[in-house]
Amino acid sequence: MGDPELISRLAIFSAVSANILSQLAQHIEVLDCDSGEPVFQEGEEATHLYGVVDGEVDLILIARDENLITDVHEEYTHVQTETLEREIVVDSIGPGEVFGWSALTPAGQFTSKAVCAKASRLLAMPAQSLKNAFREHPQVGYPFMEQLADIISKRLANRTDKLLDGWSQAFNVNRI
Repeated sequence: MGDPELISRLAIFSAVSANILSQLAQHIEVLDCDSGEPVFQEGEEATHLYGVVDGEVDLILIARDENLITDVHEEYTHVQTETLEREIVVDSIGPGEVFGWSALTPAGQFTSKAVCAKASRLLAMPAQSLKNAFREHPQVGYPFMEQLADIISKRLANRTDKLLDGWSQAFNVNRI
């Protein structure tokens, strides 16, 4: 069970009353994670929203490159593909911030990998408990989702800026 005081450290809960924080705390788990410890993997079912109390979590995308390998001999040619994976840190989440918002979307599947960049204390908030609380208290749910939409928008804009900068440098393009 989480502590309402810990939950209130997350900016997204700043306008939530102590009474509702106490209700939410009954469902929230505190996780103490080591540096390098994964929180979730890309493609996993998203069941929890996470908040960073202390430490830092990296959000990582997996870039997959397919290479065609041919081995040519007089009698035969052997062709195979090899998939190389490279991890790219696209964002770092620090104290007071949340991640894993896919848990609150209809798709409910994580689109990146999350790994603790340093020893971290996290709050794991079951998405279903949050959704139930928001239905019961729409005066809390709407502002929460409005703040979450702002977080998502800023992260996507940041990711897009990085992508465009990389593309323009690598390929000298001015149109996608």
